[in-house]
Amino acid sequence: MLDVPYPDFLCGLQLPEHLKYVCSVAGLPSPDLSGGFTYCDLGCGQGRTASAIAALHPDAQIWGLDLSVDHILAARAFAERATLKNAIFMAVDLANFDPLSLPPLDFISMHGVWAWVPEQVREGILNLVMQRLKPGGLCYVSYNAMPGSVSLGAIRRMCLDLLEDGQTENLGVLLPQALNQLRSLSQADGLFFQKHPIAEQVIATADKADLRYMAHEYLADKWEPMSIKQVADTMRGAGLTWASSCILAHRLHAEGLPPQLLQEIDREKDRIRREVLFDICLNRQFRADISLKADDFTTKERMLENFHFALTTTRQAVPQRAVSEGTEIDTGLAPIPLILDALADEVLSFMQLSTKQSFGIDVADLAEVLMALVVVDVIRPLPTGSIVSYAKKPIPPGADLHPFNKAALATKHPEQPVTMIAPAFGGIVSIPPLDVALLETYLAKDRFLDVSGLRATLAESGISIFESSNDRTTKVPSAIARFGLETQPKLQRLSMLN
Repeated sequence: MLDVPYPDFLCGLQLPEHLKYVCSVAGLPSPDLSGGFTYCDLGCGQGRTASAIAALHPDAQIWGLDLSVDHILAARAFAERATLKNAIFMAVDLANFDPLSLPPLDFISMHGVWAWVPEQVREGILNLVMQRLKPGGLCYVSYNAMPGSVSLGAIRRMCLDLLEDGQTENLGVLLPQALNQLRSLSQADGLFFQKHPIAEQVIATADKADLRYMAHEYLADKWEPMSIKQVADTMRGAGLTWASSCILAHRLHAEGLPPQLLQEIDREKDRIRREVLFDICLNRQFRADISLKADDFTTKERMLENFHFALTTTRQAVPQRAVSEGTEIDTGLAPIPLILDALADEVLSFMQLSTKQSFGIDVADLAEVLMALVVVDVIRPLPTGSIVSYAKKPIPPGADLHPFNKAALATKHPEQPVTMIAPAFGGIVSIPPLDVALLETYLAKDRFLDVSGLRATLAESGISIFESSNDRTTKVPSAIARFGLETQPKLQRLSMLN
């Protein structure tokens, strides 16, 4: 699919902060982020994820590799616009790439690559991992998983069959036609869709999906879903040991299975085979896994003492029912309100939270509750090293957007959300189209800037009011969003600034 550019997608699962938090939750070691680590994104597409990591970690060295010259040119152009000096993009064929062109790496990451490339490319990737990943280094790999991808395979086959004579030259017209035919069958209760809810969901939302993504996902020349055991065994051949799923929601969904299923799974003591059983019971269609370069390691108790936690919005704006990644959390259930109240005005470490007896739960349960709130994006984990910028960095008058975020705005697509980085907590924030329009209006007025609370504050009320520190207000049509600079938590005021 080299003739169809992949969307300029930014994947939060690949961010080093997220990878480190996942390892900490699982009681696993991970590379140190405090110094100048090295990171390589294989199949980087237009380089948006690699650029975000470079922007969040100016002391790190980031590489992005992709087969498409057009992708790499776009990645370089964005990095230049974002004034990034520590991001290097190279157009390479991984099947014939010399790993010694890269330095020893702390992180090797590949999103949307492993199950979509031929065997010789996977062999090249394994060779790179064996030669360049440091001892103790972390490898992230995502792939379409079994058994859930059986339904996706049927969608792929049907799309290919419905394209005129297998033609892919005019996908902008032919692919929507094929998807519309399938949607009509689904809406008419075709038996396949009744028995395959994953396929029904994909078809029902296909009209809102980026056609470039759909083309790469379902029409790629190579498309091979795999089981976790297949992938883990292959990675072990490169000296890696499977560590954990990178998708925190997977842990919550697994714990929510009926007791009889959990009892059956608990009889299996092998870690990989247990994951196979979970995949079957949950009919997972996609996995993103972490493997570590170690012969073996001992899983310890959660290592969350290296993390602080902060609200992603004001306390008042936290929804009663927070939903994300197929997970719904009632934030009114004890002890969640007490935890949110504790975080309302300050960032607290895991150790500080664990000493609050009013919560009425032990350390293990506290870790589970915090993880659930992270999954639904009510709180964010902050590696301890980032607290310096969070707690002490002043906000100067006339503060401006981070150069990465300026570049993201400048290259946005009409009616599409814009993903920006949040340097204060080493993460990303997706800004919906309406909020993007309001932000651009606000920037055009050259006002003192505060943008990170947009999503929550817009949902809070009905008219848009941007308050400045001297209590003057400016009304923007169709809104209501109060985010006064003096009333917002520091995290929100800092999150998108330099």
